[in-house]
Amino acid sequence: MSSNILKADNGVSSGTTGLVYTAGNDGTLQLATTTSGGTATTAITIDNSQNVGVGSTPSAWSSIFKTIDIGGNVASFGGTSGGSYMLYNAYYNASQYIYKTSNYASYYANELGLHKWYTAPSGTINTAITFTQVMTLDNSGNWGVGTTTPATALQYANYCAIRNANGNASSFGAGGAATLIDFQYQGGVKGSISITSGATAFNTSSDYRLKNTIAPMTGALAKVAALKPVTYKWNIDNSEGEGFIAHELAEVCPHAVTGEKDAVDAEGNPQYQGIDVSFLVATLTAAIQELSAEVTALKAKLGV
Repeated sequence: MSSNILKADNGVSSGTTGLVYTAGNDGTLQLATTTSGGTATTAITIDNSQNVGVGSTPSAWSSIFKTIDIGGNVASFGGTSGGSYMLYNAYYNASQYIYKTSNYASYYANELGLHKWYTAPSGTINTAITFTQVMTLDNSGNWGVGTTTPATALQYANYCAIRNANGNASSFGAGGAATLIDFQYQGGVKGSISITSGATAFNTSSDYRLKNTIAPMTGALAKVAALKPVTYKWNIDNSEGEGFIAHELAEVCPHAVTGEKDAVDAEGNPQYQGIDVSFLVATLTAAIQELSAEVTALKAKLGV
């Protein structure tokens, strides 16, 4: 198979089938291919700044979108006209992904079985940027956020938060080594789960600075008398239990109950009530104090 190689000093292409080599007066070098009908198409352009373009006019060192295959090892380069650039490399022991825009950059690398994600501060294209490794997936399946060496299936260097549309959140590891989880409502912590070397504590907000109109509890003994503790069996497995029925407890201590009696969702599925028996502690304590005072008064009358 033969081809024609022509050179023209004025960038004039040939109408002959083959490869056309042209050098313009501005120093631009072009390689063009031609069809059997003689139509020339510029394939590669090298401008006088040594920018290279394949199928395009270069505006940077390389504005190509092509793939190079060397012995089965592939490197693909790409770019878009909107100023965003992407580079993908794949070879024997690693693959790399780079994505840049005019303001931000991120980077992904797969190196010897380790998947790594990087971010960088604001920068510009073709400007040196310092990347920070923010996530790592190792070859044992451990995922780390903010750590490059995760030791467990999921490890956060500081803490993570699950936040709903109302801004309320559950934060894990938010309070340092002692606090495992805290619960936030409208930006404030309302409860937490914390640990020490020997115990776990389930905490709810109770600081005096969060309260006003503080007064001693009265009538607690009457409340305790109105409580209806029961025994029962669970529907799911017929196992035995003891405690309270939520809507009955709500009639005496409404703060200890969440939800509404017989509530259902939009599809008619039950939304069950729940109770927190820790809210009964203050009532029970006050009732014991009231009972103790009555006993003391009776003893005084009897001279005991």
